[in-house]
Amino acid sequence: MPLPISIIGSLNMDLVTVTPRVPSGGETLTATSFTTGFGGKGANQAVACARLSSRHDTNDATTGSVQVSMTGAVGSDAFGRDFLDHLSGEGINVERVQIKDAKTGTAVILVEEGTGENRILLATGANHNIEKDDVEGAVQEGISILQLEIPLDIVSVCSM
Repeated sequence: MPLPISIIGSLNMDLVTVTPRVPSGGETLTATSFTTGFGGKGANQAVACARLSSRHDTNDATTGSVQVSMTGAVGSDAFGRDFLDHLSGEGINVERVQIKDAKTGTAVILVEEGTGENRILLATGANHNIEKDDVEGAVQEGISILQLEIPLDIVSVCSM
């Protein structure tokens, strides 16, 4: 029987802009680069656990010594659909990721090229639409991992 690891937490689409410096108020600069990525503390933990497990090679959430499942919420937008595909592709069970009538959480990240300093604006989106019913049964025998990027009352329900 595989060891279950349950991640209960946030899923955010990262929008990363690298710039020579952060613009002043009202100023427009040309960025050096722009990328998107799948992030959020919960999703990052789920991917790390899946990649460290032996079943990652097969992208099959039902085999191997570890079974990683994600509980959280994405929006009913393109970011949400892409996120579910990404997590599934990592071998993560996404049956407990709810699709909410909201936008997927986003993190707009400005990175200063020379220093690596960053500034992050977080729009919680669907992460804060998660409800107690959505996480019922998410904590299983094995390991459960939570963070504080979802509502605190949800974290406290799962911690009991």
